[in-house]
Amino acid sequence: MELSPASKSKVIAYGILRALLIIGGVVLLLWFLYAVQAVILYIGCAAVISLVGRPIVIFLRERLKMNNTLAVIITLYMMLLLACGILYMMM
Repeated sequence: MELSPASKSKVIAYGILRALLIIGGVVLLLWFLYAVQAVILYIGCAAVISLVGRPIVIFLRERLKMNNTLAVIITLYMMLLLACGILYMMM
């Protein structure tokens, strides 16, 4: 079935409008990521620390029968000591 010229122009206008909205959305997303890049870095560091520390917390809580708060404090202290030791060795 053949479209009338008016219908063709509506389809073309709809396609152009849709493409402009998609481009605008991508630009807005990239601007937002640029604005919060420092926060994203801290969230990434926190995710790595939690992934490394979780098995230690589980070991302290289940095998050594510590409560969760004490296990987390000991784990964070061990990670802090490890980071200080690595930094000391680099100097």
